[in-house]
Amino acid sequence: MEKRLEILWDGRVPGMAEHRLSLTAFGQALLNLLIAYRRIASNMLVEADSATGRLAKAAKLIDLELVEIKEGSAGIAAACVLHPPPGANMELFNTLPGRAADALLTDIEAEARGEFRNVAVRNYLRALPEGITGQKYTFSENGHRREIAFGSMNLPEGPTEMPVLQERTYAVVGVGFDPGESFVRLKGAEETVTCEATPQQVAKALDLRFASVRAMIVRHGGRKRLVRIRRAGEDLWPLTPNQEENLLFGKWNQLLEKLAK
Repeated sequence: MEKRLEILWDGRVPGMAEHRLSLTAFGQALLNLLIAYRRIASNMLVEADSATGRLAKAAKLIDLELVEIKEGSAGIAAACVLHPPPGANMELFNTLPGRAADALLTDIEAEARGEFRNVAVRNYLRALPEGITGQKYTFSENGHRREIAFGSMNLPEGPTEMPVLQERTYAVVGVGFDPGESFVRLKGAEETVTCEATPQQVAKALDLRFASVRAMIVRHGGRKRLVRIRRAGEDLWPLTPNQEENLLFGKWNQLLEKLAK
């Protein structure tokens, strides 16, 4: 059965009184909505395949296909679809569009009431045109139906992005060291990222340049810093909650040097 997401917006926006959807007013917001949906799906695939991270790239195949423009106000109905690559885990990919859509509604509801939950969802809500006074989202699949609705939004204030700690699979493609900047450049399935690094981490990255590696990175806005790097498949002790908090919000240097050994 089709997985469907329906959205209704109320308010005073050009075209809305005539039950039309203005691409000028809603175009960027709809693009941001798709980006948020794909990012949620990508994170789910990373969790399902944490050993290699290869599945995350397939999240780009997920899409929202417009089915109709809703009557009564401005709104859309879209099919949540994903065309899996050959040889894919069909059970995983068949359930992914629905699970990601359900999580999308959770994040929209949380962000609208002021909770820091998902920066991509926040970007979508902020891109909606001025004059929106009410929103309603409905996801339906195989008899399951979930609906959220709210009027005015109270989007979180503060940094556009909170610090995030992530570990993914990469290949080492470059390094920098004294007398210039100290960094490690990593290439993964979805991105090539350059991270600030200690001299010890740079040396370790050089040793692992022909291997697949697992790299733990703290991201905050445009800043990215390497926490630790290891050969993929190598067992390593997990971080304690206190260490994670220090990495995200505290002073990192001494802990980074310890983790790099």
